[in-house]
Amino acid sequence: LKAAAERIRENLRASEKQRTLAAVVQAIEQALGRQDWDTAHAQIEQARRAHPGEGAIDRLASRLEQERRSAELNVRLSAARQRLIAEDFVAARELIERGLRDFPGEQKFAALAEELGRKQQK
Repeated sequence: LKAAAERIRENLRASEKQRTLAAVVQAIEQALGRQDWDTAHAQIEQARRAHPGEGAIDRLASRLEQERRSAELNVRLSAARQRLIAEDFVAARELIERGLRDFPGEQKFAALAEELGRKQQK
């Protein structure tokens, strides 16, 4: 009887842990959806301490970094395109060079550099 009672208590603890983890995952996903990178990062770090070795938290951390990088890339590409459209070639070149340095191998910045070269030759 004691063993059965202990198994029940253990199952209840495991179930509570799963509910807590599900709530944490949901909160992190909501922060990611709002692009609230700082909140998502803080929640991930807190979740890592509370649930060490939990794969779901590691996957969310990877997702955070990918989405943050993608958002930053899009902001920088947009700024460089706007400078190209405005024919502000000095600022465009500066933004493109910074983008190439900060996002090595990103073909969109390479394409903008080519476009800048063509526009400057006109």
